[in-house]
Amino acid sequence: NRSSIGNIIADLLSDRLVIELPSKVRLDGAIRGGRPGITIEIDPQGATFIGAEIGVESLTVVAADLAAREIGRHTIGFAAVANPPEVAIDRLADMVNAMIDRLPDRSRIRGLCVSIPALVDDRGAVRNALVLGWQQVPLSALLKQRLHLNVPIFVENDANAFAIAETYRGTTRRADVVAFLLIENGAGGGIVIRGRLFRGGDGFAGE
Repeated sequence: NRSSIGNIIADLLSDRLVIELPSKVRLDGAIRGGRPGITIEIDPQGATFIGAEIGVESLTVVAADLAAREIGRHTIGFAAVANPPEVAIDRLADMVNAMIDRLPDRSRIRGLCVSIPALVDDRGAVRNALVLGWQQVPLSALLKQRLHLNVPIFVENDANAFAIAETYRGTTRRADVVAFLLIENGAGGGIVIRGRLFRGGDGFAGE
């Protein structure tokens, strides 16, 4: 109802996640009773998110705003398959910390998501990454110990991360069910149903 929507919008405005647009004159000339409504849109600068990718031959860290626009990127060559997981995690943590230090407003950072070609459980641990040779690595917990900022950390299968990103950018609005295929480090898949990632009973539906 109107009061609930008003309260929600007030909270979003207070958190600087949305902005109010200037009032526009109605073109149809209609006269409306009651208090006029307002128009809002997402404030791209309202939040910053950091994304990281552990690939077979590289590590990448990006920063994006709330409109999914990239505001920073750094990639290095790194053979994760030839190094112990702890070494890769140390290098990735250094890159994330460097990105955090470069951002103008650390208080707007809302979270970090790390994608990896692996089966990942709901605690952010890598169950099995065949192409990397990793098994039972508590990736989220190990990263949390190494970061300079206390933010939520999510670890996601790379194909699922790809599916989520494409859905957020609005490229799948014409279909209720979309299957995404990622053929890079092996082959992976993600399934999106009505805008939400489908994980299945064990969390590995796309794979």
